[in-house]
Amino acid sequence: MPVLWAVENDGSVSLLLHPVFPLLCASAAVLTSLGCVFVVCLPPGPVEGSELVFISTRIKAHCGVATLVLGCGAHFVAFTQYIVAAHIGRQDAAIFVMLELLGWYVVLAYQATGLIVHLCGLGLFLVSTQLLHHAIAQHPLYISKLYARVNSGAWLFAFVFAVALPFSENGFDDRGRLLATNLCVSLEYILLITFAIQNICMAGGLNRLQSIHLVFQAA
Repeated sequence: MPVLWAVENDGSVSLLLHPVFPLLCASAAVLTSLGCVFVVCLPPGPVEGSELVFISTRIKAHCGVATLVLGCGAHFVAFTQYIVAAHIGRQDAAIFVMLELLGWYVVLAYQATGLIVHLCGLGLFLVSTQLLHHAIAQHPLYISKLYARVNSGAWLFAFVFAVALPFSENGFDDRGRLLATNLCVSLEYILLITFAIQNICMAGGLNRLQSIHLVFQAA
């Protein structure tokens, strides 16, 4: 089993995370990104005419499948992120994890919330995810050139996405709207890759630890 626990003699509960735990986190990050691609490829497919389809459009159309496929993996990744936040001793990082998960589930609830709330959830998810990984990447155990560069690149891609997104709805003309839409959808997939890489880098740092114990001590 990936998680074991034991009750100590003093009554405290020690939670031991198995060494395979970081590997499961990295796998969940990759599968969540692939899950987004899977949802987009559900009928009627990822392309309508000459226009790429937003991931959120298919999430809205296939809400149940999207929540099942994307919710489970994201929840496991968030649990690992919370463990890392505790390890680096950053309370703000723990808050970012909770905000990230909240934003992600608002995104998945697009069918019930509507566009404005969906976009607010997406913005919350993007910003909190980036701030979280920026905090983790500064810790000596997790720091790496790849982690830092991908985090910086993701900020740039997210900024371009935010600037181009309004033009995908109200472009100057049909051609401008089409170009903005295809650019935004392409950036969605690029951001998915950056999120997966950042979570893999995080899991790689966690994998350097010999063991991970969480102790719950009664008052």
